[in-house]
Amino acid sequence: NHLPQAPTYPFQHQSYWLTTGHAAGAATHPFLTTVVHRADIDGTLHTGTLSPAVHTWLAEHVIGDTTLLPATAFAEMAIFAGDAVGYGRIEELTLRAPLPLDRTAALQVCVGEPDHQDRRPITVYARPANTGTDEAWTCHATGHLGADIDPPLPDTAPWPPAGAVEVDVDDLYELLAERGYRYGASFRGLTAAWRDGETIFAEVTVGAGADIRGYGVHPALFDAALHCLGVTDDGAGRRLPVQWSGVSLHATGARSLRVRVTPAGDDEVAIAITDPAGAPVLSIDALTLRETAGPETATAGLYTLVWKLVADGGRRGAAPGTVVLDAGAVPADRPGAAVAWVLEQLQQRLEGSEHLVVVTRGAVAVTDTDDPDPDQGAVWGLVRSA
Repeated sequence: NHLPQAPTYPFQHQSYWLTTGHAAGAATHPFLTTVVHRADIDGTLHTGTLSPAVHTWLAEHVIGDTTLLPATAFAEMAIFAGDAVGYGRIEELTLRAPLPLDRTAALQVCVGEPDHQDRRPITVYARPANTGTDEAWTCHATGHLGADIDPPLPDTAPWPPAGAVEVDVDDLYELLAERGYRYGASFRGLTAAWRDGETIFAEVTVGAGADIRGYGVHPALFDAALHCLGVTDDGAGRRLPVQWSGVSLHATGARSLRVRVTPAGDDEVAIAITDPAGAPVLSIDALTLRETAGPETATAGLYTLVWKLVADGGRRGAAPGTVVLDAGAVPADRPGAAVAWVLEQLQQRLEGSEHLVVVTRGAVAVTDTDDPDPDQGAVWGLVRSA
């Protein structure tokens, strides 16, 4: 699985790719320096450290008053770990908890064996380094990896697109800082932006002090590709990436990028990233963003579960091949009835090719006055374990 290296010269319109870089057999990553092929399953365990003293540019990604690992770094590590086993596409990656960088952190990236859909599970853990074995690991991201796909065709359309209106970005980073996005020089890579209706076009380049060696796409450059979203925000709050879907890296070594962002649903955007010649570098089917909550210094409040009202029927109209298990409809004639029923259904169906959707009622508190049903709540734990 060899990825080409992005061309260096923006005037080139025909690329002669080199089989060197992130996925061309590199055993280590700036964050992940050791890999173990597990003996118990067909999977890998990557380990490493994140050090603000070593990776000094990480200190320049401050949200509110907290230095956080960028969401793009989680995606970049997931692609690297997947490349090592030939599953370099992120099918989905959900960020479960932010990773503050107030001290050196130990990392573990676990890649499991393929499932019946030919996807490998991936989990990213971290804990403070050099604190002994009693320190608990925190799960920061979970998801699934898939096999690589063919890259899209080069984008040969005029740049910037005809009809797109240029947006002044001279003061963008000052405006973002006022809203709590405090980016240092390494992250200030957005140099130009245009709008055409709801579509945003942008140009980004490697920020000062960023060393791209060892990365598929440097996380700071990758993060700068998202900063063009700031030209459309109304300033009502801060939004952070919480889930990646359909992410493929097509070329490595880029120092400058062209970015096209289009709406893909509620709180979601699709992103196509190329080099200055239009050759594909990254494609993202959907990036989900959520507004942050909580005090400026409370990292626990950066990600919050938001409940949305769904029309009556919900997922009953699911796509073919999807089976809905309605645990909320199981009569509560005895303790554990719903759990026992769902367990039986999972045992019968998990070896099949169906997508299972489990619906509960009252399993968790949606408002401060709710009194959750412990039996329905236990279904959540059962399904997560499964």
